[in-house]
Amino acid sequence: MKRLFFLFFLFSQAFATQDSIVLFEDGFKSLAGVWSTSSHKQKSPSVIIWFHGGMQSPNCQKGLIAGKGLFELLNDSNIIIASPSACQNNHWLSPSLTSITDKLIDSLEGHFKFSIQEVHLAGVSDGTLGVLAYSINGKRNVLSRLLISSNLSILGDFQKLSQIKKIKTGKWLFLQGGRDRLYPASHVLPWLYSFCESIGSSCNIVFDAEGEHDWSYWVEKHPNQIRDFRFSKLP
Repeated sequence: MKRLFFLFFLFSQAFATQDSIVLFEDGFKSLAGVWSTSSHKQKSPSVIIWFHGGMQSPNCQKGLIAGKGLFELLNDSNIIIASPSACQNNHWLSPSLTSITDKLIDSLEGHFKFSIQEVHLAGVSDGTLGVLAYSINGKRNVLSRLLISSNLSILGDFQKLSQIKKIKTGKWLFLQGGRDRLYPASHVLPWLYSFCESIGSSCNIVFDAEGEHDWSYWVEKHPNQIRDFRFSKLP
């Protein structure tokens, strides 16, 4: 039996709320966080799905807090950010997590009372695998993607990936660091540049030679690139 629950909590101040959703798929329970403002200037705000890192850790509740940092950084009254949880064998590349992500978006439609046909995706570390997986297998169209400290090279041939029709729609922005302790630039960058070259001008890479792996570095050093990833003008 498929079950879905929407729980509501006050986030911080009166203008912002944090909601929680419990999603089920094939016996896996994913806890998701949702951040929004109490009053949207537009009828249909932008929806951003955030994919957290550490996808195979035993912590199955990361999504409850994962999207908060991006919500606070963007500081935009016309966005909704939602972040599902992955853990252990239910990782971002598994079909169950793509299904859970679409169930999450379905729930947003029901709660906020508007149709969601297009989304933006963001991920850090192996959360970027979730960005790629949803881009290929998700039900919604993807307008833009932000991938921080990624290593998509583990998926193999960039040419096969870049030829997938859904991969060529929407924008790609990679933030990659030269001091990434997990994904060395010498290994990751050649793959990324080849991938972007195959996709074309809608794919961009920001390389920071001093860049570190963690989200905290990019928030401090490159906040504008993160804020602008949804828009047509890329850095």
